[in-house]
Amino acid sequence: MNQYRNVFGFNIKWVSVQNEPDLATPYASAQYTTSELDQVSAKVADVVHSLNQGVLVGAPEGSNRTASNNYMNSFSATTRAKLDFVSVHDYSTYVEVNHYGKPLIATEVSNFQTANDPSITDGLKWANMIAADLKRGERGWLYWWAVNPASSASGEGLINLGANNAYTVNKRLYVMGQFSRYLRPDDTRILAASSDSNLVAIGGKNGTGRASVVLINNSTSAITTTISGLTMANVSGRRTSATEDLAKLTDVAVAGGAMTVTLPGKSVTSYVEY
Repeated sequence: MNQYRNVFGFNIKWVSVQNEPDLATPYASAQYTTSELDQVSAKVADVVHSLNQGVLVGAPEGSNRTASNNYMNSFSATTRAKLDFVSVHDYSTYVEVNHYGKPLIATEVSNFQTANDPSITDGLKWANMIAADLKRGERGWLYWWAVNPASSASGEGLINLGANNAYTVNKRLYVMGQFSRYLRPDDTRILAASSDSNLVAIGGKNGTGRASVVLINNSTSAITTTISGLTMANVSGRRTSATEDLAKLTDVAVAGGAMTVTLPGKSVTSYVEY
């Protein structure tokens, strides 16, 4: 890590001890019992922290949340105290792992077992997962591959390569951008909610007090809604839908701390005030 950070110039901020320590795979992997990973995690944390470079150490990054929870339950209190964050993979059913007093980051998930779906339907699936994780107080969310090779037809990548230099940019890439462009590192998540069960809202505010909100319309029909609690004069936004890819929207003036917008069916829209 010291070599990559200080010689090669990679600004490494987080290190996870081992990828999916519960699995034996045909590719390079390493399995650890709970006792083994307990010891290794503590030693890795000690070494990385001794470098005094501000790099955070996480574990256990099991292949699913159940595996991660089992490792964390088996770790000694001493090892858990040395970890800076808990890393999990979001495969399989949801299990609560966010109860160890540590920031939690979902470091991997994808559709590796099914054929690729580039549509907004698939995009909304991931939008709702990201929103749910953030609403639980989790600190980050990562998809598995940026680019899926032409040899694979699965949904493992944000972009899928095809034959003869063809490629498909999947809606989930743009949907992910609806969050990552508007909810930035060091932002504080703020309460955002809707009385309409078809709308999911997730909000944040940066250090200057500027608020952003991501709105998911899961309905097939357009919904008109009022966004309140704004403190600045104008709002800019972008949208991803069946026909839009992070498309720039016309700026909207705020009146009395609120604005009314119409959200197309099956869309993700992000706004930031200025």
